[in-house]
Amino acid sequence: MVVEVNAKPRNHRVEIHYLWLDSQSRPSQQVDVGNFLHFKSCVLYTELENPAQPLINVEVGAHVTRPELRCSEVSNKFYFTFTVRSDAMTNGLKIRKVVPATEEEARRVIERMDAESS
Repeated sequence: MVVEVNAKPRNHRVEIHYLWLDSQSRPSQQVDVGNFLHFKSCVLYTELENPAQPLINVEVGAHVTRPELRCSEVSNKFYFTFTVRSDAMTNGLKIRKVVPATEEEARRVIERMDAESS
């Protein structure tokens, strides 16, 4: 996967690598024909302890919308971990430390970290 990154001196492309998907991430609801499925993603936190291989932890919520009922609900959440190639780091790419901005975000990060450690 290649993503656009804002980096000085100019924008450039960086190849990111998928490391793993949480094994607990399984669809909990079917998506029927005629329903809409959309995804919302958020970088929950980054782990920068190993500068050669920073970890980027992403939460993706799958939302099912039923137009006939005019309702939408979360069908599942998936958790991915990505990293970037080490040569990108030596070429000046900086991964920002991502921290929660709200109490709700902090709760989600703690829940995720607890799930990973168990």
